[in-house]
Amino acid sequence: MNEMEKLFSDMNYLNLGELRSICEELKIPYRIFYKKEGRLRTTSAYDRKDVMLERIRSFLSTGVISDPTVLSAQVVNFTRLTTLPKETDPIYFGQYKNGNMDIDRLVKKLTGGKFRNGAIAYDVLRDYWLQGEAPSYKEFSKSWLKATAQHVQPKAEWAYLTDLASGCNMQEWKKLRKEKAASVIAYIKSRIQYRDKK
Repeated sequence: MNEMEKLFSDMNYLNLGELRSICEELKIPYRIFYKKEGRLRTTSAYDRKDVMLERIRSFLSTGVISDPTVLSAQVVNFTRLTTLPKETDPIYFGQYKNGNMDIDRLVKKLTGGKFRNGAIAYDVLRDYWLQGEAPSYKEFSKSWLKATAQHVQPKAEWAYLTDLASGCNMQEWKKLRKEKAASVIAYIKSRIQYRDKK
């Protein structure tokens, strides 16, 4: 593993706050936008960890800043849900809320009680939204079951779970994470200082 490969691997140990701070420093977009009436509107939502990591790695490799995540207006709806969701109802960005008991109850019913709200659920939904689709709860439930069945090991960016699954000694993991994160941040800051001096 060369120096850049090690850097890119160690970047998986950055937490979300550190990633957003780096994105701010490098002027890399990390908020999610949507289009309305031909204009870009910002949301309070952030990109997933893997998206931010990919943009930072791309910038360090090429110097090019990637475009932000932009959803089409047809999948965005911030109107508050006032009725119980039905399996044929579309799921919009802005309405799907983690911890909404009515939504959880419906999706658990559609998945035979298996549904757990978390990273996989958001990955599935954001894939739909990025394609300009607002899936029904029934469609989402099927996709979630499929994604869960295919998810046999943690993603690389889930550093803690990856190390846990590989049998690493987890007693010193927090210290390890801090050391790797500090090393990555120091490298990126040195790149920023070098860029600013040019």
